[in-house]
Amino acid sequence: MLSIEQLIVVGIAFAGIALISLESLSIRKEHFLEKGVLVAGMAALFMGVSSFLTASAARSISPLLSIWGPWTVFTIISLFWVCHTGKLHVFFKNVKKHQKLVLATGVIDTAAWVFFALATSTQLLAISMAITESYPAVALLLGIHFNHEQMKGHQLIGGALALAASVVLGFWLV
Repeated sequence: MLSIEQLIVVGIAFAGIALISLESLSIRKEHFLEKGVLVAGMAALFMGVSSFLTASAARSISPLLSIWGPWTVFTIISLFWVCHTGKLHVFFKNVKKHQKLVLATGVIDTAAWVFFALATSTQLLAISMAITESYPAVALLLGIHFNHEQMKGHQLIGGALALAASVVLGFWLV
């Protein structure tokens, strides 16, 4: 069970993420959400369910099996789809063309999911989930640094709140 203090910090992280997604603080404006926020919201909902199921499986079975099982099924389904569409040769051509990128992405993504499963199997699930769901703040920083995107003040404050709350929650896990 989360303490009142932990609930407040999780709420701050959520508020920070909400501020990042707002184009304007004026609700009267026709488009007060950033473009793609609704699609991103649906993706976040799907990822939240996926993360919850992964965490539940990590606690019930094992962290490694909770990643290996669904990924094996997803890989088989994806390969069948690529074969069905007749694009298997294009798939292998692209893998061969971008070997280093495919390998690096696969290793880093798999390691991240395994570490997530390990964290949720040994720590408070709510805190682990709140930390991992603060990724929009990292995306904000990457957008500013690499794409030289212009952010509004409330978006920067939201990013700072989400990151700070994630760090504070991380210290609760230690």
